[in-house]
Amino acid sequence: SLMATPAEPYSSYEKLWLPFDITTWTFLITTFIIAFSVIFIVNRMSKGIQNVVYGCTVKTPMLNVLGTFFGIGQQKLPSNDFARTILILFLYFCLIFRTAYQGVFFEMITTDMRKHAPQTIEEMIHAKYTFYVAPEFDDLTKPSRHAVSWFKNYEE
Repeated sequence: SLMATPAEPYSSYEKLWLPFDITTWTFLITTFIIAFSVIFIVNRMSKGIQNVVYGCTVKTPMLNVLGTFFGIGQQKLPSNDFARTILILFLYFCLIFRTAYQGVFFEMITTDMRKHAPQTIEEMIHAKYTFYVAPEFDDLTKPSRHAVSWFKNYEE
């Protein structure tokens, strides 16, 4: 039988990215790129269009987008219906993603998560494991030992 050490634990930085898969992170980042692009374009338009999209009193929409995502309340709320509708939809979007992330992240922080452990001898060889052989099995492994360098005697 073979015994292997437990797999390596995830680092704190790796746990930050684990709650979502690559597709979810891609869509989330794409959403923010689109939001910032729209804000950039609207900022180049007339003040009337800005007032319709952001609201009359909103001066820093990019900071509001970031603040909304991280759960910071809005200092100035829009006064017209179109801007309020955009804000509500974005608030729901951020609430859903933030809650999902925090729930999975809390579970990962409170448990001892480890990377995938090798399941086969080939995976162990690829991961550069060192194999130790007990003296009573020394005769069984001698024919294959000279061909590979990852065998060591148990007594060494």
